[in-house]
Amino acid sequence: MNFDDMRSAWQQDASNDIKLPDNMETLKRAQSPVESVKKNIRTEMWMSLGFYTIYFALPFFTNRLTPQTQVFYYTLLIMTLMPIAYYFRNFYKFYGRLNNLELNTSSNVDDAYFDLRYSMEMYKAMHHFITPNMFLLGFVFGIGPKIDKLFKILHGIKDFETKGLITGGVLFLVILGITIGFFYFIRYATKLKYGKYLNQLGEIRESLKEQ
Repeated sequence: MNFDDMRSAWQQDASNDIKLPDNMETLKRAQSPVESVKKNIRTEMWMSLGFYTIYFALPFFTNRLTPQTQVFYYTLLIMTLMPIAYYFRNFYKFYGRLNNLELNTSSNVDDAYFDLRYSMEMYKAMHHFITPNMFLLGFVFGIGPKIDKLFKILHGIKDFETKGLITGGVLFLVILGITIGFFYFIRYATKLKYGKYLNQLGEIRESLKEQ
């Protein structure tokens, strides 16, 4: 039963001096953040599908990868996509639960709130894993044939050559800086996309408790 049906049934059964319960209006407010979350999930899934399709197709349209680096590129891409399939399977289930959820009780609002909070943690974990890998894929593709020269320079690290040590140290610091930057960016992006809707559901939960 949707909210309009509930309102109609209540008004038919109630006398003129009885008002519609305040919690029904509060429950109806919960629909807005839930619909926004569903819209964001749909958008992100379509964008991700297009993004990964481009990654798969790029080597077919350019000759930037050598046969050796092409094997490395696709191995890394497949290793990245395997856990992504698991995470997106769970996001699809989460979307299905939201799509079938009728927010007509405070218990259902609690379910939506905790489900969203759990899915946000999973979302962050997924992006902590895949973002560095996708960056590495872009780096391998961007540097192209010059990657062999880079490997020769890095090879000097094992011989403790000064140039190799300096190159290795700089590379380590760059990777460390990028990793830290990714960490905070993912937290910010997750909060931007879904955090405000989680807060809205939290405020609605508190309102229902007071009522």
